[in-house]
Amino acid sequence: MTEISRPIIDIVRAITLTNYSKVSGWVEADGDHVCWSVGSCTVNGVAYSNLVVRYTISTQLWTHSVYPSQFVVSSPYNNGTSIVNVVGDNGGKVFTTESGLTDNGSEIMYSIIHPFDDIDGSAASLKIVNKMFFMHTGMAGANINYQIPEDILNDFSKPVGQMKSSTTGFSNLALKGRKISIKLSGSSKGQPMSYAGLQWLEGSTQMVNFV
Repeated sequence: MTEISRPIIDIVRAITLTNYSKVSGWVEADGDHVCWSVGSCTVNGVAYSNLVVRYTISTQLWTHSVYPSQFVVSSPYNNGTSIVNVVGDNGGKVFTTESGLTDNGSEIMYSIIHPFDDIDGSAASLKIVNKMFFMHTGMAGANINYQIPEDILNDFSKPVGQMKSSTTGFSNLALKGRKISIKLSGSSKGQPMSYAGLQWLEGSTQMVNFV
């Protein structure tokens, strides 16, 4: 058995008693993504409306999104051409997931959290990262933040910068930590958006002396 929920344990703990019985989940058509709708909750002082968390099995990457309404039921549906995932909200409306460029006319909110990365394969060295490269399209304005293991759980208050209109690089960063986790967050409306990942381009390591 493998624990996968630690990166979102603050979200799990914030699920309200009212929403326990309303949590719904589904597996996307590619079989590599699992989603859970957990309702509205407040995490570290930030309020999220109609939150859905999404886990990518192959990369162990968590993302989460907010929606105009809460999804309380989900099911695969044969539309005559293919099998798609549909969800029903708390107002009785039915929607197709992973389809379209808006959330029923509203902006698509997104948040992507990378697992902690020790970069050089050692947890005993301090990494100083100076350059990073993010591969994406349509994510202009997205905020990039990071945390290290010594930070409060899921405290991503350290800034890296903002995404540009296409693939974005940063220099002179001086991010420091034995391991580093990156978070991207933003919104999109009316245009395609994709994220292919990041690369650590330049940095150094220092051995840490443990007393």
